[in-house]
Amino acid sequence: MAEHTLLRLLPPADADAAESRDPALWRACWIRAGEADDRLHCGTLADAGRALQGVSPVVYVPGETILLTEVDLPRGRRAQLLAALPYALEDQLIDDVERLHFVLGSHQGDGRWQAAVVDRACMETWLAVLGAAGITPDNLLPDTLLPPLQPGAWTLACEDERIVLRMGRLDGLISHAAMFPLLLKKALADRDCPQRLLAIGCEAAREAFAAACPEAEIESVAPASSETAVLNTLLPRAEPVDLNLLQGPYSPRSQLAAVVRPWLPAAGLLGLLLVLGLVGLVGEYRGLQQQSARLDAQMKTVFRQTFPEVKRVVNPRTQMRHRLATLRGSEGDSGPGFTHMLARLAPIVRKHPRVEVTHLRYANGRMEIRLVTPDIKTLDALREDLARATEWQIELKSANASGDRVDGRIVISP
Repeated sequence: MAEHTLLRLLPPADADAAESRDPALWRACWIRAGEADDRLHCGTLADAGRALQGVSPVVYVPGETILLTEVDLPRGRRAQLLAALPYALEDQLIDDVERLHFVLGSHQGDGRWQAAVVDRACMETWLAVLGAAGITPDNLLPDTLLPPLQPGAWTLACEDERIVLRMGRLDGLISHAAMFPLLLKKALADRDCPQRLLAIGCEAAREAFAAACPEAEIESVAPASSETAVLNTLLPRAEPVDLNLLQGPYSPRSQLAAVVRPWLPAAGLLGLLLVLGLVGLVGEYRGLQQQSARLDAQMKTVFRQTFPEVKRVVNPRTQMRHRLATLRGSEGDSGPGFTHMLARLAPIVRKHPRVEVTHLRYANGRMEIRLVTPDIKTLDALREDLARATEWQIELKSANASGDRVDGRIVISP
């Protein structure tokens, strides 16, 4: 019997509609807590909303866009650690920190913390479609952590061409079947093979794993020939972990209200005291406000003297920091400059006429190239050519096959 009501959020089959907030395009499978047979139900999100009315389930969302990692943080309260998390991970990220949502997990006992990073747009999409169906999640988890975990073992689950490999309590990866051998090899570069592999379906993936870890014992948990069969195996065994994505601005208001409600009388008295004290602070506030205006004017003057070509000054402190970061990048203090990297990489990419570059991004000496190729082989050949022709680190971050094209993302760093 399931201890929690669990719901797996399934995105639209059409990849172009995966960011849609129309709940009619999304599907779900769920198991209600308390049902003796742990029966799996599947249907539209509207069906799930009607079936789970008044229940706040643990929701598993697509894990492709969620980065699971570990980070060193100084001692402090959890709120302080959560505020410091974006700065601790900033050097590992390509996207702007402002676009990302950071999640703090459990403490590992050696000064390191489990953490997760997800695009805010994905969070807002998931919460929007769930809310439109009348579903208020109690916990939001990546489905990377959906396969069950046993000591000394990894768990492999396949849903058509999608492969989920869980390697630890808060560690795992999701891959397209064609990319699995390559991503498995990368994952094994900094960790040892497990003693056992629990496989749910995944005949081809099992063969790739056996080749990479020949001494590991492979145990077939279930044949699982369809998506529903896989979920029927996974959901009843799922155990929610301490990595709730509903943190910070996405914390449920009900939890906040439950904490605040007992303090309302004290808060009323404190409010009265604050109003009385505010009268005596008005003069001091006005003096500080005038001083702040003078300092702001001085900062604008220094900025204009340093960068006379900038005509519009809105936030001199932020603009100065960005300008200095740009100068450091162009002068090589934090890595090769954009023009230098582009001059080295462009001739190599042009040698592959079947490769189409769709997006180019440079930050802090690192360049991200998003491109489209007709197949995985062409993408891997380009990566190898870049690695041979430069002294930089070439990383294939993702490769998603769709029809007769493969969308790839390569990151080049010094």
